[in-house]
Amino acid sequence: MIDLRGLSNARYPELALSLYLPAGPALDARYYVALLKDLARTQEEQLDRRSKAALQREAGRVRGFLEEQSPPGKPLAVFSSEPAGLFEAFWLPDDVRSEIAIAEGLRLEQIAEQSQRHPPAQIVLVDKEEARVFAAFLGRVHEIADLKGDPIKKHKQGGWSDDKFQRHEDLHVKWNFKAVAEWLSRRDPNGSLPLYLAGPAEDRARFKGYLSRALQQAVGKEFAAPMYLTTGELEERLKVVA
Repeated sequence: MIDLRGLSNARYPELALSLYLPAGPALDARYYVALLKDLARTQEEQLDRRSKAALQREAGRVRGFLEEQSPPGKPLAVFSSEPAGLFEAFWLPDDVRSEIAIAEGLRLEQIAEQSQRHPPAQIVLVDKEEARVFAAFLGRVHEIADLKGDPIKKHKQGGWSDDKFQRHEDLHVKWNFKAVAEWLSRRDPNGSLPLYLAGPAEDRARFKGYLSRALQQAVGKEFAAPMYLTTGELEERLKVVA
């Protein structure tokens, strides 16, 4: 998840590019490349020699990025400084106005506005034995934890009855759900982030009962999903349930 506060405070002595491109046709990188070229040409006319060289350097990086993409037809924001090892690109949910700047600081106003309209969220993909926790922000999803509980096994030795095994299973599920709920409470004790729950319906319902009151109130979207979802598949699933 992008650290807007950190980027806002950062300074780039070798200069950094801030770029916003409005939405174009899906799967057509040529639109974005052409718009970048036009913006860069107009900006170069106003720059000194040092800034012009830095703009050409960073624009080349963005062109390389675009030529490897299959654009989703969304607006694009890019923040780039090769000397500082910075390259952040975001396909944004809302449209933007064209903007390009090369300076020691970044132009973050447009992406900050969108972050207010689309705040970060946590996603928990949970079943009886495992919980995968993700952070979602402006269409991007990152996995931040894979919390594996005690496996639930039926021992052959001892000839457990079905009732005894059911009590054993219930106890393990309780421990697993409780451990995940406590982990989430430590990370977000006040329930300040929206919380999305995914996984089998029965497991989601039981797990929700172990959440603190603050986290229960933060629960928003819920949807069925297999535990093996990739981050890319989860990003696509969120578009459907949004």
